[in-house]
Amino acid sequence: MEEIKIFSHLICSDTHHEYILSWGRRIIDTKLKIEKGMPIFIVRGGNGRMELNTTDMKRVEHCAKLVSKPKGRGAVSSDEVQILIKQVDDSEILVGTLTHNYVKDYRPMYDKVYWRD
Repeated sequence: MEEIKIFSHLICSDTHHEYILSWGRRIIDTKLKIEKGMPIFIVRGGNGRMELNTTDMKRVEHCAKLVSKPKGRGAVSSDEVQILIKQVDDSEILVGTLTHNYVKDYRPMYDKVYWRD
């Protein structure tokens, strides 16, 4: 009896998250609304909206990662989060975007088939 393996399907071998942050506008060019001595950042994404009264940009990035929620069953599913800043006239200006990609890596699965000569 001879053992033969044939390709049957793909299996998910690994998953990981990719975050791409891009700042589109300089914050200094906007007319900031200041409360308690700090500007107001707005993080808006697929999982909700959050207002932050802070100057800590690492905290803004962290909250943007928490708000993002990629959906889908494909090999790559992505979600985009907008980072806005509130101005004096209560309008919001886009200052950055965070793209969150959920990536799945696949490998082939082989099944054993026995063949007799």
